[in-house]
Amino acid sequence: MINLIKPKQMYIRIFLVLAIIFTVVVTIFSSVLTKQISNNARAEIDGFTKQRVNQMINNTEFTLQRLKLYGIRMYEDMNIRNWISAREESLPLQQSVDISLRDYLILEPFIHSVYLVNMNTNRVFSSREGLYDLEDFPDKAILDRVKYDRPRLLTFINHQWNKQDFLALIVPSTPANLAMDGYLVMLLDKQIVQNYLMQLNEEYQSEVMIVDANGNLV
Repeated sequence: MINLIKPKQMYIRIFLVLAIIFTVVVTIFSSVLTKQISNNARAEIDGFTKQRVNQMINNTEFTLQRLKLYGIRMYEDMNIRNWISAREESLPLQQSVDISLRDYLILEPFIHSVYLVNMNTNRVFSSREGLYDLEDFPDKAILDRVKYDRPRLLTFINHQWNKQDFLALIVPSTPANLAMDGYLVMLLDKQIVQNYLMQLNEEYQSEVMIVDANGNLV
């Protein structure tokens, strides 16, 4: 009887040892597999996130580049160029430039207003407020930027006027020591631009911030 019990106990011990070994192997395998799946999932999420961020950047850059080109297009308009480079005032020219600006502003809702600055006649024409002498123009800050602190590159700058924030573009963009006959200043309504960019990137559920070349928030 004793001889029958001993083999049975031996089988039980062998089974327990095998069960323990199997459990350890399964645990290790599960741990390795879980880690691999986690790494793969993380890599997939990182790749998807990077793709989303790149798409958001492309959307934003495309919009801002389109607006820059629109500002250049206005500057190159014959009536506008004739006005900002004129040596003396002309009523027909004033009427022509007024019509041209209204046509441009109707087609681009982001634009709040446009200033035309003529250094020869010392006059500023605002698309919203009309004609001013240079010294009487109320937005002194932007005139100082035009005269003394123009961006070296064609880029948007932050501008505050009348308790409202704008993105300003000064065309042409030249060094401050290289004076031109005239300039075009395009003021974009920052809130409208931000709302548009958020709608454009709504599927990504992210906030869009615009910074300049120095990393400053615009």
